[in-house]
Amino acid sequence: MARPIICMSLLEKTDKYVVYEYGDSMDNLDGKIKLSLQYPRHEYEIIKESAIGSTGTLLAHSKLARVIEQGEIPEKVCRAS
Repeated sequence: MARPIICMSLLEKTDKYVVYEYGDSMDNLDGKIKLSLQYPRHEYEIIKESAIGSTGTLLAHSKLARVIEQGEIPEKVCRAS
Protein backbone atom coordinates (compact mmCIF):
# COMPACT_ATOMS: atom_id res chain seq x y z
CA MET A 1 0.00 0.00 0.00
CA ALA A 2 1.36 3.44 -0.93
CA ARG A 3 2.11 5.78 1.92
CA PRO A 4 -0.04 8.90 1.93
CA ILE A 5 1.52 12.29 1.30
CA ILE A 6 0.63 15.19 3.58
CA CYS A 7 1.48 18.71 2.44
CA MET A 8 1.16 21.87 4.54
CA SER A 9 1.47 25.55 3.71
CA LEU A 10 1.74 28.46 6.15
CA LEU A 11 -1.23 30.83 5.96
CA GLU A 12 -0.74 33.06 8.98
CA LYS A 13 1.88 33.65 11.67
CA THR A 14 1.56 35.80 14.78
CA ASP A 15 3.69 35.98 17.91
CA LYS A 16 1.37 33.39 19.57
CA TYR A 17 0.22 30.96 16.88
CA VAL A 18 0.49 29.75 13.28
CA VAL A 19 -2.22 28.62 10.88
CA TYR A 20 -1.47 26.08 8.16
CA GLU A 21 -3.51 24.69 5.29
CA TYR A 22 -2.95 20.99 4.71
CA GLY A 23 -4.02 18.21 2.37
CA ASP A 24 -2.79 15.40 0.14
CA SER A 25 -0.90 17.72 -2.25
CA MET A 26 0.07 21.37 -2.56
CA ASP A 27 -2.69 21.65 -5.18
CA ASN A 28 -5.31 20.27 -2.79
CA LEU A 29 -4.91 21.97 0.60
CA ASP A 30 -8.46 21.58 1.89
CA GLY A 31 -7.89 21.51 5.66
CA LYS A 32 -6.81 24.17 8.14
CA ILE A 33 -5.06 23.80 11.50
CA LYS A 34 -3.99 26.40 14.10
CA LEU A 35 -1.13 25.66 16.53
CA SER A 36 0.24 27.57 19.50
CA LEU A 37 3.89 28.51 19.15
CA GLN A 38 4.49 27.93 22.88
CA TYR A 39 2.64 24.60 23.30
CA PRO A 40 2.00 23.22 19.78
CA ARG A 41 1.28 19.65 20.92
CA HIS A 42 -1.35 20.67 23.47
CA GLU A 43 -2.80 23.95 22.24
CA TYR A 44 -4.12 23.51 18.73
CA GLU A 45 -7.38 23.76 16.83
CA ILE A 46 -8.56 21.87 13.78
CA ILE A 47 -10.34 24.71 11.98
CA LYS A 48 -11.36 22.49 9.06
CA GLU A 49 -10.56 18.82 8.70
CA SER A 50 -9.10 17.83 5.34
CA ALA A 51 -10.50 15.08 3.14
CA ILE A 52 -7.38 13.06 4.11
CA GLY A 53 -9.35 12.24 7.28
CA SER A 54 -8.64 12.18 10.99
CA THR A 55 -5.52 10.01 10.73
CA GLY A 56 -3.97 12.36 8.18
CA THR A 57 -4.98 15.34 10.32
CA LEU A 58 -3.24 13.81 13.34
CA LEU A 59 -0.12 13.20 11.25
CA ALA A 60 -0.15 16.79 9.98
CA HIS A 61 -0.51 18.10 13.55
CA SER A 62 2.29 15.83 14.81
CA LYS A 63 4.70 16.92 12.06
CA LEU A 64 3.94 20.61 12.53
CA ALA A 65 4.22 20.38 16.33
CA ARG A 66 7.61 18.70 16.00
CA VAL A 67 9.09 21.35 13.71
CA ILE A 68 7.66 24.21 15.81
CA GLU A 69 9.22 22.69 18.94
CA GLN A 70 12.56 22.73 17.08
CA GLY A 71 12.12 26.47 16.52
CA GLU A 72 11.22 26.27 12.83
CA ILE A 73 8.24 27.84 11.07
CA PRO A 74 8.51 26.52 7.49
CA GLU A 75 6.53 28.13 4.67
CA LYS A 76 5.82 24.72 3.10
CA VAL A 77 6.15 21.13 4.32
CA CYS A 78 5.49 17.85 2.50
CA ARG A 79 6.02 14.43 3.97
CA ALA A 80 5.20 10.83 3.29
CA SER A 81 3.58 9.45 6.39
